[in-house]
Amino acid sequence: MAKEKSVKYKVGSNVLTRVDGKHEAMVINASDSGDCYEITGPAVGAWVLITKGTPVEKIVSTIAKQYDQPEKNVEREVLAFIKKMTKYKLLVLK
Repeated sequence: MAKEKSVKYKVGSNVLTRVDGKHEAMVINASDSGDCYEITGPAVGAWVLITKGTPVEKIVSTIAKQYDQPEKNVEREVLAFIKKMTKYKLLVLK
């Protein structure tokens, strides 16, 4: 896990995003396939931080503080989210 925490990701070149005005929901569109995905809540915050090149470790600590949750729990969820988005080719290693 320690190695994964220092990794940075970036949004794939085939991805378009649309955010509502309050950053409560986001639609992610894979332009090459036309598939759309909606994310909400802490996942939006994670996505925004990823687009800024934030390392996973910092994403975890930021979200844990924002939602007053244990970092261990947030780390598990963030890594699962990244794995899913990578599987769909929405995120790639930086």
